[in-house]
Amino acid sequence: MTQSSAPATLAVVIVSYRARQLLAECLDSLFAHPPAMPWEAVVVDNASDDGSADLVRKRYSAVRLLANDANLGFARAANQGASAARADFVCFLNSDARVMPGTLDRLVAILRQQPGVGAVGPRTTGSDGHVIRSCFKFPTLARPLFNVRPLRTVLGPSTLALAYEPWDPTTTRAVDWVSGACLMVRRDALERLGAFDPEFFMYFEDVDLCRRLWVAGRAVWYVGDAVVVHHTRGSTLGVHTPGLFLMEQRSRLRYFRKHYGVPGMVFIRGAMGLAALWHLAALPFQRGPARASQGVRVNLDLLREALAPARGPRP
Repeated sequence: MTQSSAPATLAVVIVSYRARQLLAECLDSLFAHPPAMPWEAVVVDNASDDGSADLVRKRYSAVRLLANDANLGFARAANQGASAARADFVCFLNSDARVMPGTLDRLVAILRQQPGVGAVGPRTTGSDGHVIRSCFKFPTLARPLFNVRPLRTVLGPSTLALAYEPWDPTTTRAVDWVSGACLMVRRDALERLGAFDPEFFMYFEDVDLCRRLWVAGRAVWYVGDAVVVHHTRGSTLGVHTPGLFLMEQRSRLRYFRKHYGVPGMVFIRGAMGLAALWHLAALPFQRGPARASQGVRVNLDLLREALAPARGPRP
C-alpha cells in the first residue's frame, strides 16, 4: 500500500453495512493479493451497528475509514469514497467480495491498454467456484413483462433475456454493463459523469453509470481472466427480503424514468402492476399458507408502488 505522501495509482473503495466478518475477509484478500502499483483502500461504513468501523480502526490502520452517522445507501457512500481518493483508477468493491491474485492488476492493465474503455468488471464466482453472472444487456421496457407467465410464453425467453448467450465466462469483451460488486472506473470518467447517481439508494446505480459511460463514448468491458469471489447479498444478511425487493423495484422505476422519460416510466408501472396482479391471482394455487401470505404482502406492495405518484430523478 502506498504511503500517505505518495500518490496512489489505484483506489479501492468499499462500502460496508452490517458486514463485519465479510468486510474483514475482503480487506484480508486485498492485503494478501495487492496490486503491483501504489494503491490505497477507503472503507465507507454506513452506520453499521456490528462493530465494523471499530474493526477497521483497530485491525486495518492503513485503511482510510469514513464512518457515516446514517445509512446513506450504496451510491452516495461510494461517491464519498471516490471523492476522498485521488487515484487514476477507482475500483468499487463490495464488502462481501474477495479479490484473487492478479485481479486488480489485470483490470488496471485493460484500462491502460484500451483508452476508449471507461470501466471494467471481472469474472465473478461464488465461494464454491461456480460462475455468477456479473455482466448483462441493458434492461428494456419489455423486460418486466417477463414476470407474467403467459406473456413470457408468448414472447419467448430469448426476446427479453438480459444475459448474453451463448457465453464463455473466460472471455474478455465489451458488454452493456457490469455489476457494481466489483467495478473499476477511470478517475477522469467519474469526474466527467459525476460517479454514481445518488438518487439510487441501492440497485441500478451500476446499470445507470455504465449506460452514461456508453453515452459519453466510453466502453464497458467484462474481463474474463480477472476473478472476484462474491458472497451474494452478504451485506443484507443473505436474504432478499420483501423490503429489498420493493427497493429494487423503486430503483427500477427511477432508472426507466431517467432514461426513457415519462412514457417509459408509465409503461414500466403498467408492466409492474400487471405482474403483481398476475401473481396475486396465482397465489391460491401455491403451496403453504406462509408462502401465500408473504406473496400477498409483496405483490400488494408492488401494486401500490406501480400506482404511486411518480418520484425519483428527472432526466
